[in-house]
Amino acid sequence: FSYFREARKEGNERVVFERMLEKQGVPEEESAPYRRALDSDEALRAVYHWYRAIPLWAGDRFDPVPMATTFVWPPGSDNVSRAAVDATANWVTGPYRLEIVEDAHQPILQAEPEKLTELLVAHLSEHDRQVGGEGAGA
Repeated sequence: FSYFREARKEGNERVVFERMLEKQGVPEEESAPYRRALDSDEALRAVYHWYRAIPLWAGDRFDPVPMATTFVWPPGSDNVSRAAVDATANWVTGPYRLEIVEDAHQPILQAEPEKLTELLVAHLSEHDRQVGGEGAGA
């Protein structure tokens, strides 16, 4: 199953969406709100069209992000590879921290809400005022 190849095929959105939830191991009770929100083919197609419009080949046209960044990653994630995780640091010029949450599935918010909250509070406390940007500290 190649998510990107399959997601590009218009009319294949429902199959890709269901397969993505299955591959990520999202329990039915956790995925129910997403399934309800994207119940119509039109709604689901709109979501995929938004992603399809992103020119992934144009990555070199974007500047690295100057903001402090904490990347939280569960190694059991099927949708983000270790290579992609490691490459993320190349796109951040501000302070960067990779937090690996072992034994968790994606989406991390549902899998480990307490741990994610702890990491976010630590990040926000450490970087409560960004240096060098407009609106810093607002």
